[in-house]
Amino acid sequence: MVMDVRAWVAAWFALALIAPAPQPPAPAPAADLVFRGGIVYTADPARPTARAVAVKDGRIVYVGDETGVQPFIGRSTRLMGIAGDMLLPGLHDAYVHLAPGGSD
Repeated sequence: MVMDVRAWVAAWFALALIAPAPQPPAPAPAADLVFRGGIVYTADPARPTARAVAVKDGRIVYVGDETGVQPFIGRSTRLMGIAGDMLLPGLHDAYVHLAPGGSD
């Protein structure tokens, strides 16, 4: 069964009218804090280093190069240049015995 060309075109346009139009990607949220200008150790074997990190509401929202972090920089973003240094994940010891922990 061969569909008539006019019927095919009409079906195509009808589908185009009901299909949602592709939306542009949402803009990146402005980060509260951006580190850039140095080496960021990621602890990811697939990509062990990066050049920039963006933080929003206490959560890391971007890790990558300095070009990619630009959409995360807004008017209220605090910029921290790490001037060629290395940014490392923090290690915190939350477990300590009271007696030895308070002694000199």
